[in-house]
Amino acid sequence: MGAFVVSGVLQDLGMRGMGRGSDTLPVMGFFLAHGAGILMEHAWKLATGRRVGGVIGWLWVMSWCILWGHLLVDVWARRGLIGSVIFPDTYRPTTWFLNWISRENE
Repeated sequence: MGAFVVSGVLQDLGMRGMGRGSDTLPVMGFFLAHGAGILMEHAWKLATGRRVGGVIGWLWVMSWCILWGHLLVDVWARRGLIGSVIFPDTYRPTTWFLNWISRENE
């Protein structure tokens, strides 16, 4: 769980450092929920002797990410981070690659 706490703290500090403020509870909740999900998967393995996997495992992961992911995305949207430019265009690999391709096709 410690790694998830550190991830949450770093995400929160990163948003504060960008001058956007933060919503600590939803941000930390997202990361702590993933730690709780791993603990639940471990409990499942202890109870059944089998790991979570296959189609059911995939559904489990996708549901868990969507369930808790909306908290983090909502904070990003309300704080304006979805539309922000973190890296200048000259340092974006996709922009560089697309510019390179367009030059090759001229």
